[in-house]
Amino acid sequence: MNKAQRARINPLFSMLQPYKYNPFRAMIINETIESKRKPKESKQKNGKVNGKAGRPTKMTAETISKLKYAYLIGCNDSMACFYSGISHNTLWEYKNRNPEFQDKINGWKENPKFQALHTVIKSVKNGDTNTAKWLLEKLEPKQYGNKLQVDHDHIHKLDDYQLEQLEQQILDQIAAAAGYIKLDDTQLIDVTPSE
Repeated sequence: MNKAQRARINPLFSMLQPYKYNPFRAMIINETIESKRKPKESKQKNGKVNGKAGRPTKMTAETISKLKYAYLIGCNDSMACFYSGISHNTLWEYKNRNPEFQDKINGWKENPKFQALHTVIKSVKNGDTNTAKWLLEKLEPKQYGNKLQVDHDHIHKLDDYQLEQLEQQILDQIAAAAGYIKLDDTQLIDVTPSE
């Protein structure tokens, strides 16, 4: 098959006619593709494996101590990241690489509750009766909580006239919501805009 016949069958071939096939270029391209497929050898460079130096981590000992302080005083993740000077993404990635760090954070987050409970119990031990009453109301609301008294003797009943008036008001509101207005008791007109 000659070039003219190939051009009729394959339009791509006709576009490539001005170019000449270079076997050396094809060989270089194949070598490059094969070298990318091979795993790179492990190298030690500046203490990094595979020569990955990269940017230094923001999760230093100082940052972690700032995070700890923020969580110990009751901050959420956003406030702790702001105080520490890191992004949410940095904290999230560090927690994923170090699962035990998430356990530490959970413990630090419980500290404010523990401190509050410790203070309440200490004041009860010192004889503060108001705090003792408050604690009992919170811990055992059924037994020590404030009770709401409901008087069932004064149940109000509607007479027939009041019931009819209430039904009419409800029907008027439904009709108005549907786009109707009331002309008289028997005739309703549709006032919804036509398109």
